[in-house]
Amino acid sequence: MKLPEKFILSLLSSTAVFGSFLGQTTNADGLFDIVSSSKGSEECISELTKYKNCIVTATKENLDSACSSYKTDECQTLYSNPLEVAPSCKNDVIIGTIFKSSIDIISIDLKFKCQKDENGKACPLTEVDLNNENASGEIISEAVKNSCKSRICRENALDILEYVNDINNKASSILQSSINQIAGAGNISEDNLNDLLKDQSSNVSELQSYIDILKEDTCVAQSNASNATSDANTSIKSVGSLFLSIMIILIYNYLY
Repeated sequence: MKLPEKFILSLLSSTAVFGSFLGQTTNADGLFDIVSSSKGSEECISELTKYKNCIVTATKENLDSACSSYKTDECQTLYSNPLEVAPSCKNDVIIGTIFKSSIDIISIDLKFKCQKDENGKACPLTEVDLNNENASGEIISEAVKNSCKSRICRENALDILEYVNDINNKASSILQSSINQIAGAGNISEDNLNDLLKDQSSNVSELQSYIDILKEDTCVAQSNASNATSDANTSIKSVGSLFLSIMIILIYNYLY
């Protein structure tokens, strides 16, 4: 998930505390790896394996099959209630949180990448995410502007950008309020954390600039001219259990 990672992982995975742990949970294979490393996870893994087709990281190469699986009732049930589908995974609080959070982000990533415009073509921001691993701000900005040409793509882009922006703001707030406690854990210095916060502030500003483009009257009017219905109307609102919850648990374990 390169676009969200561009803005989230600079905050969470570039420190000694969060790096190796969170790095594994940002893709589907990493979820199985981190769960398998926990004692007593056999039942959880067994339950997860039944839904392996649903737990995928969408790429340009596997997009068709990943999206086909994403739309099935089986996968939608997993995405809606992961801990009900795999109850053994909540026996361990940390594993349960990582599992739920990872399923959330995999589902959100698939929703974003599988959405097509009114003519059945990939949305501009999705094209950038799938084809340009190190997209510059200019390339992303252009894709955001092109999203205005489609109501579906505008809503899809707005959903993912507002979602990531909300995570950024909440994660930054937690880090800012805990900076004195975290400094000194492992090889993390207060200067390191302050640098991360500066980078994150820049990320928030960049994200907000894209959101502002999508909310401009001219963009809204242009997208409405497409006169199409969209299944992107279900906005992504479930921020609470994602990286934020993992961050809280990790901070707690290091401090206490």
